[in-house]
Amino acid sequence: MNDNDLTPLGALLSHRQEPDKDLCDLARAVVGAGIEVHRHLGPGLGEFFYETAFKLELELRKIPYTSQDWGLGKLQRTSAGQAKDRFGC
Repeated sequence: MNDNDLTPLGALLSHRQEPDKDLCDLARAVVGAGIEVHRHLGPGLGEFFYETAFKLELELRKIPYTSQDWGLGKLQRTSAGQAKDRFGC
């Protein structure tokens, strides 16, 4: 069978390369960490809780990561109840 005998999708898939084994192992470990966090915390919590637990799980598995910066107190409530930027912008 040659490429001319394949459908467009079949031709595309026949040239597909398998991902690097190290990349697959890392992906499995990261997904496993996420599943473990959800198994322990369950649904319904805020993003902050899941992110904190996920970072801890990655550290336990010795998986390096970079996290988003929440910035401490980016917004400050005024007496009128409106949010204003803490840095005056």
